[in-house]
Amino acid sequence: MGAGLPERPSLAGQGVQRDILGLNRRGGELWQTWMHTRPHLFDDVELRHDILRLYQDGPHLEAARHRQNAVGATVASYGAAEVRRGFPHWRTPLLRPSPAASSSRGSR
Repeated sequence: MGAGLPERPSLAGQGVQRDILGLNRRGGELWQTWMHTRPHLFDDVELRHDILRLYQDGPHLEAARHRQNAVGATVASYGAAEVRRGFPHWRTPLLRPSPAASSSRGSR
C-alpha cells in the first residue's frame, strides 16, 4: 500500500459501501416491480440483467462474496470450470496468454 494509506477501509467507509450496496439492491427491486407494472418506462431501453463478476485472487473474491451476500445481491456463484462451460463467450483471446507470451516462456 502507499505511504499513509490504511490496509483496510475505515468503519465509516465500510458503512458507506453497505449503504450503496443496499440502495442498489432496493433499486433493483423497484425496477423489477416497474418492469411489470409500468413497462412503458422501459420502451427503447437496452437493459442487461445480472452481473458476472470475475476475480483473479481469493481474498478479493471472498470480500466481494461477503458484501454481495450481506445485502442479498448474490444470484449464483460459479467455479472456474462452470464459468468456462456456462459462459463460453468469456473464452476469448483476452483471457488466454498470447502466443508470443507462450513461446517466450518456452524458449528460456
